[in-house]
Amino acid sequence: LTFAYHSYSPSLRLIPRVPPLVTAVAESGLSDPADLARLRPIRCDAVLIGEALMTSPDPASTLATLAAAARG
Repeated sequence: LTFAYHSYSPSLRLIPRVPPLVTAVAESGLSDPADLARLRPIRCDAVLIGEALMTSPDPASTLATLAAAARG
């Protein structure tokens, strides 16, 4: 049995509890389009993407891909 822990998991649990007039931000472990797709249904207003851009050989392309995934 293998368990995978994603550091964005707390965001999935906590963002639905953020009041409507407060900006909900996911801050950790977001590195691919699938991560952002998981946040769309829970009203995530913003994301902090760091390592995925810093380690990418083409940060502009990575950002474009992630932004498209966030928009759906």
